[in-house]
Amino acid sequence: MNMIRDELVRILGETVVIHAENLPDSLFAERKWERLPELVQHSEKLHRLGLFEARRSFLLGVEPQLRILLVRHLLDTQMVSSL
Repeated sequence: MNMIRDELVRILGETVVIHAENLPDSLFAERKWERLPELVQHSEKLHRLGLFEARRSFLLGVEPQLRILLVRHLLDTQMVSSL
């Protein structure tokens, strides 16, 4: 199930989402490759969660550095839409 950007903002706050969006491409690519297995696993799990509260609980439980990468990955892969 895809999320909308506003849902990420409601869960994590505008600052976190903007930080993820503004992460330099080279830094994102480097960190993404370093943590790819975790990133893929978390993306797939989040994609399967349907309820807002389940997504909220899951995202808030993710380690902060990985959370930024996950948000950026979701935005880049269009698993999050900007309705």
